[in-house]
Amino acid sequence: MLIYTPIEKCKTVICSSPKCACQTISRLTLRLFTHPFFNTYHLGAPSANPDHLKAQQKQFTTVVDPSFKKIITTRHPLKRILSCYNYMILGLHSYTQAKSGEKWFKSPLEKFTGRPLCSTTFTEFIDYILKTPDNLRDIHFSTQSFLAEDINFDKIIRLENFIEDFENAITDLKLPVVLPKQIQRNKTNYAHFNTSELTEEILEKIYTIYEQDFKKFNYAPISLLEIKEYINSKSIAGPVHQGRLTHKSREFKNEGVLFL
Repeated sequence: MLIYTPIEKCKTVICSSPKCACQTISRLTLRLFTHPFFNTYHLGAPSANPDHLKAQQKQFTTVVDPSFKKIITTRHPLKRILSCYNYMILGLHSYTQAKSGEKWFKSPLEKFTGRPLCSTTFTEFIDYILKTPDNLRDIHFSTQSFLAEDINFDKIIRLENFIEDFENAITDLKLPVVLPKQIQRNKTNYAHFNTSELTEEILEKIYTIYEQDFKKFNYAPISLLEIKEYINSKSIAGPVHQGRLTHKSREFKNEGVLFL
């Protein structure tokens, strides 16, 4: 599922997906390109109606000129789904109480498990996604490439290497942009995540679900040991939502804050 913003004056479209710095990109287009939020569109929003999905694809080809350069921010699929579970379910994110979150996230999962959303295990979460077609998955765990399989992106900006990749895109595409001097990162705490649920079987299911994302955005699998070490490194005392930490980017000259 893509959230995309065509920027006419730069002949560029910037795309992202939920849990892939989409809020950062929204702020970026507004602050750096002085581009309004109402020019942001969705491609791959869930729907049981095939005509609705075709309409989304048609809209993309209508509002995005074929000559536009295409930029996308992505995230390692395994880290993205871990973040989704930790942030939305363990963190009881308010999105799951909103109209869209209730319809596509909370109610289907509670029906699947027979229990309140907050008690959903990671194993149950992955099993639910595995059995659910992409067009019926909530935007936070549908594949990043859903309905975008045939789009060729000029630049891929990986969240894991955000500043360097974005700087390279700006340079290579000659965009009239300088990234902000400071970056604020949301800090999410994995202390409440049950790592015993991470098994080779679960990882294999995740690789099956997000196979297209791994291939399209050139991500390599992460071993079981490595992902457990990753989670442990991000586990601290306190609640799931830890607010934001400010970091300075490298050598950008203008002032401002970029939220990740």
